[in-house]
Amino acid sequence: MELKRQDWDCKRCTLVNNGKKEYCECCNLKRENLFPQRRREESFEHLKEEEENDDRLIEGKNQLSWREHWNCDRCSFKNELDSSFCVMCLSDKVEIKSTTTIDNECPYCSITLTEKDAEEHVQLHLFEDEKKGRDNVGYFENFDRNLKKEMETGKISSACFHFRTNKMNKLKETGIDIIEFPDIFSSIQSSLSSISNNKRGNNFEWIWSGECCHFGSDEGDRGWGCGYRNIQILASHLILREPYSSSVFCGLKKIPTVDKIQEWMEAAWGAGYDTEGSSHFSNSILNSSKRIGATDAVALFRSFGIKAKVVDFFSARVENQSKKWKPNKEMLNWISNHFLSNKNKSTPPLYFQHEGHSRTIIGIRRNGEKSTLIVLDPSYSPYNLQNDLKQSKYNRLLVDLGSLTKEKYQIIYIEEGLMNERERKENLYIGSSQVFSL
Repeated sequence: MELKRQDWDCKRCTLVNNGKKEYCECCNLKRENLFPQRRREESFEHLKEEEENDDRLIEGKNQLSWREHWNCDRCSFKNELDSSFCVMCLSDKVEIKSTTTIDNECPYCSITLTEKDAEEHVQLHLFEDEKKGRDNVGYFENFDRNLKKEMETGKISSACFHFRTNKMNKLKETGIDIIEFPDIFSSIQSSLSSISNNKRGNNFEWIWSGECCHFGSDEGDRGWGCGYRNIQILASHLILREPYSSSVFCGLKKIPTVDKIQEWMEAAWGAGYDTEGSSHFSNSILNSSKRIGATDAVALFRSFGIKAKVVDFFSARVENQSKKWKPNKEMLNWISNHFLSNKNKSTPPLYFQHEGHSRTIIGIRRNGEKSTLIVLDPSYSPYNLQNDLKQSKYNRLLVDLGSLTKEKYQIIYIEEGLMNERERKENLYIGSSQVFSL
């Protein structure tokens, strides 16, 4: 009499396979020669116990979290919570919905909710609170608050907490930001140029802006500070060159902190630059978390007599798609021509703005007629960038045409020389050139 073979659990990926299969259908591991396998009922009891332990509702300060992992629906592999796909079979993550009906009282409005609705409801309250109060919280208050939160939740050690607290106090005392890696620009150049030397069959040409430093958002401005950080990146080039170094930040020759840049920006508005833009902020930006854009940065640089100009690029709409845009080839060509025409000069980097974020373009890579942007992203810390270079990871640095699909972009570029008094008065209003894609 032939015994019916029981379904079996793969020891590598945990997929429950059909008893007739000799190899795992997910990871191809051969079935162990143990027969009969444990009964399916035992397997389900084990999994049920695990899920009951993992599904505990953990209540924290004004937030709710649900589990520390998720099981793939396809192969049942246990994945880390923040992974958006299964690392074993590459299936997309399917959000796990709670089936319990335990009632919870909202700590904000006291209404009673089921457990599965509680988290989303509370998060809406938190979002509303953040929207109302964030604009009135400045850089250092944010820094202190977020640093303490990271310490309380165990994300950083006590030693790291004290190290960053000392950094915050030094920034507050001096008003001067810290350049973490002064040689980051040359490191990027040598690391990317090695691609040409290590790979055969390519014809890469690298065209660079002048030298600059990288500034990334930290606990004080994470989520809103990219505009200020790009100003710092661009200024780190200008302070190295005359006549700009004697003019930018009135000859300080160092890079101010985010809050000090806010002071300088209010001074630019007070001098009459971009009154239309300043009214958007009610003429006040100091000690706040208000986001700034390209025209705000232009106003700041013009207040120092620097010939900052802005170009608007509008992408073409994808046919029969109301909210999709074609890659902006005209903008990429403009950027390529800008760097090619200044190839033998130490040209300033380009401030690169689009909806929701901004970066700094420090060069292009050309391969025949094809160009790729080289950018510094303020949302990425100098430490992470340095580690990426050591591991030859360049995805944060290189931006190709296919990803330039926003509706509108803005580029700030700096012309040679400084404005005279007449030009300063003529450039109080921030206008722009406009380029439309076909």
